[in-house]
Amino acid sequence: MRLYSFLKDKSIISSDAFIVGNVVDVYYEPGSWTVRSIGVRGSKGLGDVLGASSFRKPQFSLNIGTYDINDVILIPEARDQLQKALVADNGGTEKATVLIGKKVVTSDLITIGTIADIGIDLDTWRINSFKVKIEKGVAEALDVKLGLINKTVSGLLTSHISSVTDGVNLSRRVEDLRGNFTLD
Repeated sequence: MRLYSFLKDKSIISSDAFIVGNVVDVYYEPGSWTVRSIGVRGSKGLGDVLGASSFRKPQFSLNIGTYDINDVILIPEARDQLQKALVADNGGTEKATVLIGKKVVTSDLITIGTIADIGIDLDTWRINSFKVKIEKGVAEALDVKLGLINKTVSGLLTSHISSVTDGVNLSRRVEDLRGNFTLD
């Protein structure tokens, strides 16, 4: 499992060492939390490769595939094969980064904090958890001892979420979440 912050701004390189661009987002299906594509800010000159030379730095999405992810994301396609890796339409998907900063509210209407980061299983390309910046007043109820500097915890699972609207609404009460979180 990796955090979205690990992927953000990471360079994407084709198999023939062409710098395709950088990660700007991931698109997921709201019902299943499955990541369908990676949002990319294309590199300078990529427009010529894609046949869209009027764009200096095009934005587009890449299909999820078997990528080698370390300091960069290495995709199997070469520069002349990039067209087949592109996603034509992100219909039915949402940007994962829209979740960051949303308030997290329990089923008993208590705000426990805000989403700080997104956990993605890169083997299955599924969002499975979130880091939450915990509100000081609710930390004790969640059995979390906040540090002086770090106020984020791990342990909020997608299975805890009933809906995402203006906030992240949980299907659990505060007492049901007690002991689920670990301080980062």
